[in-house]
Amino acid sequence: MKKPTPIMKIETWSLQHIIDLAIKEEINSDPIGQRPPVSTNFLKSTSILSSIVDGYGLGALILRDITEEAAKNTEFEEANYLARQIYTKNRYLVIDGGHRIRALVAFYMGKLAVDGKSLMDMANDFDLNQIEVPVIIFTCDASQTSEVFRRINTTTPVNFMEMVMSDDVTPVLKDIRSLVKYYEEYDNVTHKIFSSTFNEKSNKQISDCFRGDPNPRRKWDEWIAIAIIKTIGKGNVDAGQAEIEDLANNVQEVPKSKMQIVKRMLDDALAFKNARGSKYSEGNSSDFAAFMLFWFELYSENNNFVINDFDKFKNAFMSAYSKLSDKKDERFRHIGGDIHDVVTKWFRKNVTSFAQGKVQKICFDLLLEEMNIELTAEGVANIGVTFRDKVRSKSQADREKFLAAQNYQCAIDGCELSLEDSVWAHDTPWSKGGSLEDGAVVRNEHNTNMGSLNLQEFRLVLASRNEIAKPFEFAA
Repeated sequence: MKKPTPIMKIETWSLQHIIDLAIKEEINSDPIGQRPPVSTNFLKSTSILSSIVDGYGLGALILRDITEEAAKNTEFEEANYLARQIYTKNRYLVIDGGHRIRALVAFYMGKLAVDGKSLMDMANDFDLNQIEVPVIIFTCDASQTSEVFRRINTTTPVNFMEMVMSDDVTPVLKDIRSLVKYYEEYDNVTHKIFSSTFNEKSNKQISDCFRGDPNPRRKWDEWIAIAIIKTIGKGNVDAGQAEIEDLANNVQEVPKSKMQIVKRMLDDALAFKNARGSKYSEGNSSDFAAFMLFWFELYSENNNFVINDFDKFKNAFMSAYSKLSDKKDERFRHIGGDIHDVVTKWFRKNVTSFAQGKVQKICFDLLLEEMNIELTAEGVANIGVTFRDKVRSKSQADREKFLAAQNYQCAIDGCELSLEDSVWAHDTPWSKGGSLEDGAVVRNEHNTNMGSLNLQEFRLVLASRNEIAKPFEFAA
């Protein structure tokens, strides 16, 4: 069904009126769907202010009116209603001009100066009430805001991911952006791999884990979208622009279990970065993309795998990746046609497209070949990886067999134990790769309190506290 045409009106506002609306939060200068700033330093802000002070004006602002009044008796009533559920304090959302408004407010609040002069220093010859700018106000839906921006602003075009993420209503996009950046509207907790720190020397936010500006052109959001697609597809499936747009348009909500897998991948990526002792590379962060490719191929083989020795994994992975990235290497000769070009770009030109699952599989096989391992439990152990049992606990029937062999005694405290109060406990924790056959039947309370201890260690802990008379002597 064809969408209704956005409703547009043009008004003239003074700079003081714009500042007042921004301070009262009637204008949201950084709404959820707006793309991240091209640069995070103050140079652009001071340039904006210099233009105003020198008499060249602020330029037209473009806003979206989300009030009930603006959409009344139009086809945008539902769109504005949904927006107000998210932006409870705001009347207007910035489509273009957010950086300019933020710079203007910072100048008004005394946080920015022009040529060393604050607004207070210019009070006698600079009146914010006398300077007026055109304001273009649209009533439209969330997906049309970036389209409006793209059509009006030809100097800084919007890329496909910025278009996708301009939708601030769809739940799956909330899941994506919530991992990347804090939003007051969500009160969310971001993943630590996307944290950043303000650097006073450069006057900009610096990513803690990636070189370059935080979330450049929504690249971090794109990685989360790719990870969701791979999690749903259980491995390195096609995850290019078409698949991301399909995710945004057709997947209303991602199951929490799937998002936990995405977070698990990010946890491992952070641990891998820490083991390397250096940030992920510039631009497309090809080393991060290669890690994600390798991780999801392991996931496709054993969705419960764990990297339990990141130093060993780092040594094996980076050695293979560095050799394959060497432009003098000739090992790609046997790969013919278009696939050769794409694979070569993956390793040689840092073009980390996820559009073709077939190419990703070839890249993984090349890494595996360079590591000289096979995808078996014994093979991956050589690179610090453990393939875990898919089942974490034994069935009730199997548990009773073991309990009977233990004379219906808890394998920790030696006291009588009923089947109802029993649980299968791994001797080596399952989270660290413990086998399902490596354990015994214990009291549920003990299994909860064991943490990362093995059976014998926990027996000794309880004995030292005089909580059990003697450790259980049955051979588990």
